[in-house]
Amino acid sequence: MLALPPLVPAWTPPATMTVLTLEVLCLAVIVALWSRRLMEPALRTAAGIVFAIFLLAAIDQLRAAITNATPIVGGRTPIVGLFVIGVPCAVFALRGFRSNDEDAIDESDLNGEDLDEFDGEESAEESDLKDDPARDPSRPR
Repeated sequence: MLALPPLVPAWTPPATMTVLTLEVLCLAVIVALWSRRLMEPALRTAAGIVFAIFLLAAIDQLRAAITNATPIVGGRTPIVGLFVIGVPCAVFALRGFRSNDEDAIDESDLNGEDLDEFDGEESAEESDLKDDPARDPSRPR
């Protein structure tokens, strides 16, 4: 974060916004690597910044193509980058980490607090099964 500002030749408003955006992006990645609790918000912030960069680049290319009447050709355009990288970043920035409920591991699983079957205690589902003879799996049909 200290190396980038001396490299800026002139502090114009676009240069200031570029440096500020890169500083926030770097800070978000550092926070994501440092704190497990703040990892998802930091990564979502970084993904939102990446999406905004690709969106602005695509808008700038479209504006330049319209004003100069030049065709947009090639596979390495900001518009392609917007769809390949920017849109997935936007989806992650809006939704965050999503997984199936069955596959989800929460904090209680990691701490061993949700291990009722090993403590000798019955869970609510097990006691419901024993109360209802039709649903009891140990009872022959």
